[in-house]
Amino acid sequence: LEKETQREFYAAILPALIVFTVATTLVSSVVVCAAPWVKRPLSPTVRLSLSLAAANTLFAVTWTLCLVANMYLPMVQKVHIPECIKLSLEVLRLCGILIQILHLLVVALNHYIGIIRPLHYAATFTPTTLKVILCTLWLTPIVGMFVAFSSVTNEGFQATNCSNVTFYTHGLPFRIVWTCIFFGPTLVIIIVYCHIFYLLNNRSLYLVCAEQRTQLRRNIKTVRTTALIVVTFLVGWGPAVVKFILICSECVYTKTDLHTQMYLGAAFNTLFSLKVFIDTFIYAIRLPDIRKSLVMMWLLIRTRLRRRQPGLIDGLATSPSRTSSTRLSLSSPSFHRILHDLRASMSWKRGILRRQQQSSAPQRRASQAAAVRSTRFLARVRTSTGRQTRRLSRSQATAERQTRRLSRSQTAAERQTRRLSRSQTAAERQTRHLSGSQTTARVQIRRLSRMQTTAGGQTKQFARVRTTVDRQNRRYLSRLTPAGRPLLPASCHQQPSTSLSTSPVSL
Repeated sequence: LEKETQREFYAAILPALIVFTVATTLVSSVVVCAAPWVKRPLSPTVRLSLSLAAANTLFAVTWTLCLVANMYLPMVQKVHIPECIKLSLEVLRLCGILIQILHLLVVALNHYIGIIRPLHYAATFTPTTLKVILCTLWLTPIVGMFVAFSSVTNEGFQATNCSNVTFYTHGLPFRIVWTCIFFGPTLVIIIVYCHIFYLLNNRSLYLVCAEQRTQLRRNIKTVRTTALIVVTFLVGWGPAVVKFILICSECVYTKTDLHTQMYLGAAFNTLFSLKVFIDTFIYAIRLPDIRKSLVMMWLLIRTRLRRRQPGLIDGLATSPSRTSSTRLSLSSPSFHRILHDLRASMSWKRGILRRQQQSSAPQRRASQAAAVRSTRFLARVRTSTGRQTRRLSRSQATAERQTRRLSRSQTAAERQTRRLSRSQTAAERQTRHLSGSQTTARVQIRRLSRMQTTAGGQTKQFARVRTTVDRQNRRYLSRLTPAGRPLLPASCHQQPSTSLSTSPVSL
């Protein structure tokens, strides 16, 4: 009963969804087909955007095949599809998601480097570097996913008829790794774009020149376009990844109702298709180069479908595809001049043909001669346009060379500035060391002056003591007799003399 209910549900939903995905694939492929008409030389942002559009188209193709081969034919029409084909389509679908994630990450870093270091942007993202990056973005997810589905023993491509894929359908480790691969770069992209918008808003306060403000508006518009693509990526794939990590036999929710599974699957599949469809219109409407290339492709197709004058239209339709359409933009004066000449010549030839039908033979010959002259004039116009295109390409090549030289000179100037800053840092260190030694010398001088002051005080004290001793010595010497005996008081000297003279008896 459950299988019959599921079959009826898929029979009602899948045909409309498949038709919508096929239409989305065709619309997305139109953007990729317009790549030869994009103005040359291609900037790194345009190259990455075209590669991202190609990855979006690859996912649309693989998703359509998955809906047909993995769901509609086995469940509704009951047609047996080999399991290896189903697994290969599923792996390609996962590869398409990874390729888009890596593209969005590289585009975000490209915008970040262009805003942080605008002078070194041309030297960083050279054509060779960009080709290596694009090859890595395409080959790494494809090789990695096929290796991952071939490395588990007795599962994936190693199982018999690729029938056992338990690690993918029921295992939790693969789901955790896939969730980290999805939300890790997405978090980095969100942080980078938040910082970019912060820098652009602050930078707008210091711009005075009108050209700088115009360039800033273009940068903001390009960044907003890529941010819209990131938002559609999150809205289209985020809920499916959250459901992928939450509902399985080893996850938080082990079982869900059949109707819930069917409704969730239909909602997620619709989000996948809407994501691809909306991204296509974001590329076609908001990116000027892709929009102009779509207009040029439509003009060429319309002129080839009309084919009123095969000789004139074929000659003009083949040249814009590689020369004027790739070198001249729709707003250039040369392109408008060519269109004016074409319209004037076509109206002139129409009038000549009308007059030929109403005139005689000499007049017809004259009108034919006039038509020949107009054809020659148009040939001269095409020749002059080709010369102008070649001159423009040469001037662009010269400007690129000058830009590279300027970037090299700026790099050399930055190196010299770093060396000068290092020498200044060394000089500052020496100055600090010298100031420290001067401070030490001043402290020692102060100590020496204190010691000298202390020695001077001690010398004065010693002089005072010496003066006092000299005074005492003088006093003592002044009291001595010539014989070296101290002097006695007068009373002591007179008393014995009187006694000797008056009393000889005592002798």
